[in-house]
Amino acid sequence: MRFGQLIKSDLLSIRGKISKLSIECRSVRHNSYYILLLALLILVLYYTSDNSSSVTDWLSGISDVVMSICAITGLIFARNWFGQVLNDEATKFSLKLLEETIPEIHLGFFALSGVSFFSSIEKEDAKNDWDSLSRNVDEFKKEIELLKEKRSAVERNYNSLRRRGVTFKIDKLIDYKMMLFHFNAVLHNADSICDCVRTLKIRAVGTSSMFEALTFNQYSSEEYDKDMLLEILTNSINSSFTNIMSYRNQYQRFFSGDPHIKFYFRRT
Repeated sequence: MRFGQLIKSDLLSIRGKISKLSIECRSVRHNSYYILLLALLILVLYYTSDNSSSVTDWLSGISDVVMSICAITGLIFARNWFGQVLNDEATKFSLKLLEETIPEIHLGFFALSGVSFFSSIEKEDAKNDWDSLSRNVDEFKKEIELLKEKRSAVERNYNSLRRRGVTFKIDKLIDYKMMLFHFNAVLHNADSICDCVRTLKIRAVGTSSMFEALTFNQYSSEEYDKDMLLEILTNSINSSFTNIMSYRNQYQRFFSGDPHIKFYFRRT
C-alpha cells in the first residue's frame, strides 16, 4: 500500500513538471501525458488483477491500450499536419500574389505612346495610314489580351488564398478592389480604342483578312457613324491616361506601408 502511495506521489510530481512545459513544446506535453496515462492504466490493471491472469492476457491488454493511445495520437498529429499544410500553402499563395502576379500586371502595361498613336486618325480617310494603324492595333490588342490573362492569374491566386481561409485585411482589400477597378477601366478603354480603329478602317478601305471580318466588334453596327466613332475614340484615349494614372496611384497605395506579409492578410 505504501509502495502504491509512493508511485502516486511520483506520478503527480511528474505531471506538475509536464504542465510547466512552454506552449512551443505542446507536442512534448501531449506525448508525456499519453505516457503518464499508459502508466496509470498499467497500475490499475496491476492492482485490480487477482494474479490469476496469464502473461498473455497481460500483454494483450497492454497492447490494446498502446494501440488505442497510438490511434488517438495519430489522429491529433494528422489534424495538426493538415492545418500546417494549409498554413504553408496560404503563405505560398500570399507571397506569390504580392511578389509575382500583382506586380506583373503593373509592369506589363503597354506604353502610353501606343495609345497616343491612334489619336492621329482624322476625319479625312485619305490622310490616314491604315496599314500602319492596323499593325499597331494588332500589337496593341496582343498587349491587352496578355494583360487580361495576368489579371485572371491575380484573381485565381486570390481565390485560391480565400479557399484556404485567408483574405486581405479590410484596408488592403479596399485598395485591392480599387486597383482592379481602375485596371479593368484601362482594359475597357483599350478594347474601345481597338474596335473603333478597326471599324473606321473597315469602312474606309474594307477588310484585309477573314479574321478581321469575323472578329467581334462592339461598334460594327450601322448606328455608329464616323463622327460617333471618332468621338468614342477620342474619349477612350483621353480616359486611358486618367485611368492608367489612377491605377498606378492605387498600386502604390496598396504596396505602401510596412511590407511584412502580416500587414496584408488575415484569417477568416
